[in-house]
Amino acid sequence: MPFLAPGVWLWLLEGSMATGSSLTWQGSRTDGCGWAGTLYSALDRLRIDGLVEVDREEMVEGRLRRYYRLTPAGTKQLATEAKRVQANAATAFARLGLTRGVTG
Repeated sequence: MPFLAPGVWLWLLEGSMATGSSLTWQGSRTDGCGWAGTLYSALDRLRIDGLVEVDREEMVEGRLRRYYRLTPAGTKQLATEAKRVQANAATAFARLGLTRGVTG
């Protein structure tokens, strides 16, 4: 199971609310890995750090479903993470001699 940086979890929540099961599904569609084992501990850590919050809870078929969303601090952290990834990608492309990146 891959380690996922907090920015990945924030990216999956950007622009919407999501439950843990929907985040797992979105993540597995992204890279084909199952993330359930690391998801809930990551969400707890992000919540403690003030980057995500529980928007609401509801019972569905006898199980509690929590909907998470980014906080303003989470949105700011996501922007910082995106800039860092962009800078790292630019460095990698430059080292490969691909100053415009890769398309297609």
